[in-house]
Amino acid sequence: MTIEEQKLDRSKKKVNNQKKRSVESNKLKSKKRKKRVSDLKAGDTVPNKRRKPSNNKNASKKKKTKKNQPSNQKNRKKNTDKKKQRKSSKVVTAVFDLLFFLFIFLMLGGAAIFTISEKNDKSFYGYRFYEVYTNSMRKTQEDQKGNFVAGDMIIVKIEDPEKIKVGDIITFVPNQQSPDTYLTHRVIAKEEPEKTEQEIVDGEVQISEHYPVFTTQGDANNKSDPPVRGDRVIGVVQFSIPKAGTGLKFIRENTIPVLVMVVSFFLLVILLRQYFAPEKEDASEPKKRYDSLSTSKRRSKDLYK
Repeated sequence: MTIEEQKLDRSKKKVNNQKKRSVESNKLKSKKRKKRVSDLKAGDTVPNKRRKPSNNKNASKKKKTKKNQPSNQKNRKKNTDKKKQRKSSKVVTAVFDLLFFLFIFLMLGGAAIFTISEKNDKSFYGYRFYEVYTNSMRKTQEDQKGNFVAGDMIIVKIEDPEKIKVGDIITFVPNQQSPDTYLTHRVIAKEEPEKTEQEIVDGEVQISEHYPVFTTQGDANNKSDPPVRGDRVIGVVQFSIPKAGTGLKFIRENTIPVLVMVVSFFLLVILLRQYFAPEKEDASEPKKRYDSLSTSKRRSKDLYK
């Protein structure tokens, strides 16, 4: 045999070997397919990467493995926890803002009332606000209640003198000659009034009223005050706000600058909130994104809806 004939024989053998290999591979593939079909008929699920996604949502949910279920539950718990934290933080900030704005509103309202009115004895819905200048009601015993010191603000409710009891802290005018001077001390004794007397003067009936007489004393004082009649009593102290009297005095003396500062502060807070607030996603944007996807990506997304 010549050299050329030997080369031809070798090439033929290679071709025959390749054909045999392809035939054997095809047979193996057909066998695997038959096994898959038989397994599917028997009810066993075989993972197939080339399987087309089904349009049925219920079928896709059933095909999910049990391994992914705990991870999904963990993600759901994390999402719910995050939502609860966001809601709680929103509630806390809303309550804090409400209390802060309410306090400023009351301070400004009280200062405006005292500034506009000529006298310092104007009431606000039956209440009056006074600044404390001395420490006569400083706490000296543990069982004492309702004490306050200089610089605090007291809220006094206008009360009928007949309803005042021993132990109440009252605000009154100690001297009729100086009606703009007020004193706030604790009642240590009370004398009930006498009955009203009727007198006929020039043919008219006149009734002379009698008020109860109170003896007061400051908790930090060693001596009691002179007796004071009930018609000079303004009311009973309800509660006190520490160091608010100094702020009220400052606001009352500088009402216009304080108003300008408060308004500018509110505007600054509103602007900062709008600047740092997260942008809300438009409802049409997810639809646009979905429409821009290819058909294969849409099908894969529909499976996990």
